[in-house]
Amino acid sequence: MRAFYPPAKLLLVPYLDERRKDGSLTVPVFSPQPTRWVLHCQAGDGPLRWFRDLKYPNRKNAHLWVSRKGDIEQYVPLNRWSWAQEAGNGEWMSFESEGKPEDPLTDAQLTALARWHVWCGAADRVTDSVGGQGIGTHSMGGAAWGGHACPGPIRAGQRKEIIRRAIALRKTTSEDDVLKDQIVSKAGDPAHPFTAASAVRGAYLTPLEIRNTVNRMREDMRSLKQDVENFKYDSATMLKRLQEVKDLLTELQKE
Repeated sequence: MRAFYPPAKLLLVPYLDERRKDGSLTVPVFSPQPTRWVLHCQAGDGPLRWFRDLKYPNRKNAHLWVSRKGDIEQYVPLNRWSWAQEAGNGEWMSFESEGKPEDPLTDAQLTALARWHVWCGAADRVTDSVGGQGIGTHSMGGAAWGGHACPGPIRAGQRKEIIRRAIALRKTTSEDDVLKDQIVSKAGDPAHPFTAASAVRGAYLTPLEIRNTVNRMREDMRSLKQDVENFKYDSATMLKRLQEVKDLLTELQKE
């Protein structure tokens, strides 16, 4: 299950590990993880990093956001629900786009979304049904999804162009080639829990998994250190006993 989109700048919301009184996660894990996604329009300008500052119960967020220039930010792991389309949160991934509903997606946004479409494995379909596959819209969910008109008819109509570009990309490039010029993480980059190479291979961990893995590694190191100390002691004891046996044999030979 892939949790992070390699080209995105990772700016995760800080409350992923919060739990309700019953012990359930406030940001649940998908089961199973969907490949279909909803196109949103933020009806404004600038990144949506303020998602990180919202307090319960007034939180909202999206998995991803694309700027007019085609730059992408990720706010929620792709294996967890976003809070973007109410009743649709548990069944769809969400992708916000910079701009207003009356403005069409830019060329850079269309290309970025096509690359994402290839990577996430969504069906090459436009759907206006919550039970469909491919690329949906916020508005298709009606009142159960918040009763929004998002992303508006202009951007909703551009979904076919996203799919056209995605199909063209698949014919001319591999997945690695689609992504290699976009991956922003580098080995040792603290902003990403993976390197560019591992991102292409699909070796992803959630922040919680990373923390647990590090803790296990530390515990293993402590255990290994103790084993080494024990080995040193056992080795020293064994050498001492061998020397005692050798001294005894020497004494016996003299007699």
